[in-house]
Amino acid sequence: MSKLLVTADIHGSLSAWRRIRKILKPGDTLAVAGDLFDTRYGDRSSPDYDPEQIRKEFLCLGPESIETHIVYGNCDDPGYLDDFLPRTHFEFQGHSFFLNHGHIYLPDLTDIHVIIEGHSHTPRLDTLFDMVFLNPGSPSRPRKSAPGYALVENGVIHLLELSKHRVLDTLDLSQVSTA
Repeated sequence: MSKLLVTADIHGSLSAWRRIRKILKPGDTLAVAGDLFDTRYGDRSSPDYDPEQIRKEFLCLGPESIETHIVYGNCDDPGYLDDFLPRTHFEFQGHSFFLNHGHIYLPDLTDIHVIIEGHSHTPRLDTLFDMVFLNPGSPSRPRKSAPGYALVENGVIHLLELSKHRVLDTLDLSQVSTA
């Protein structure tokens, strides 16, 4: 069965991007909650900083093999990708997901089950008012945690450590009201 991989705050790190990309398989879905490229403030002196290569590899994922959802973050240039939006929503395995970076005002969230945000670089998985709040942390610049990401499979969200794929937290979406 396909899975949804959620990431954010890669900040142009080619090695972190490739570690995330390696987890994906054909038929999976990828959601990026901003600051994938960091084209505004990125560390151009770092040999690992390569937003252009990440952009090429991201565009090659394509809808035929990997469905993608991406929004720009405060460190991304909104014009770096065609149709680069500040927020979007999508459906995955019967649940409604709202994707944004977390640095701008949220719209009406009626009928949303899971709110995905980045920006803080700190993993979060909890519920409030029958909505799930998910922040996957950062695979390249984590704060208060190890480099991480999130997976949604079979109605369960897992926060995972990137290096060992160790589960840090889990939430079963069937335990959250979708009414």
